[in-house]
Amino acid sequence: MARKLTAVIQRQNANRHTERGLELLDRSIERDGWIGAITVAADGETFDGSARIEVGKDFDNAIIVESDGTKPIIHRRIDIPNADDPRAVRLGVAANRIPQVDLEWDASVLAELSPEELGNTFSDGEIASLLDAADKPTSLSDADSFAGLGKESSVQVRPVLLVSQSNTLESALRATSEKNRAEALMEICESYLREKGQFNPISESEVANLVA
Repeated sequence: MARKLTAVIQRQNANRHTERGLELLDRSIERDGWIGAITVAADGETFDGSARIEVGKDFDNAIIVESDGTKPIIHRRIDIPNADDPRAVRLGVAANRIPQVDLEWDASVLAELSPEELGNTFSDGEIASLLDAADKPTSLSDADSFAGLGKESSVQVRPVLLVSQSNTLESALRATSEKNRAEALMEICESYLREKGQFNPISESEVANLVA
């Protein structure tokens, strides 16, 4: 049977998701279609697949497969002829990469769960560390983090980011090609400014005047 995704009740999730992760998921669904089931309880409340619900609100219908959990469910994509199809290859990567990028634990939600509800997946120390990290901003002002800002007189950048923001920046830096961190950061900034129509690179003469 079919049912609108908006009719599924979204449970508070310990994973807050990341902006980039949801964007990657949205693009993957738009390009290659759906994989992986959204799992809900008998009352319609979801406990697995909240990100897919969040990005899938514009989709009209979902196929509901009822199960008691004793047998696996195989999703057969009849539009993909074999596993060598480019869509299958991309989706195989996306199925692992997107959850990695989209993970941002909400320590306050985890702290409210009992050991039984956590299923021994977290120790008390791990949750305490998450709670501690959530309360402390992380500084990326180390010289190693922004070394090699260019041949001109270097400028030391001292952003202070929350842990979640730091993780997003680190993921973006790792996603760039093989460059030093400063060049990667500049590539990210330039891409953002181009998207906003505000990219006005400084000429070499202007740089010379600035550092003179």
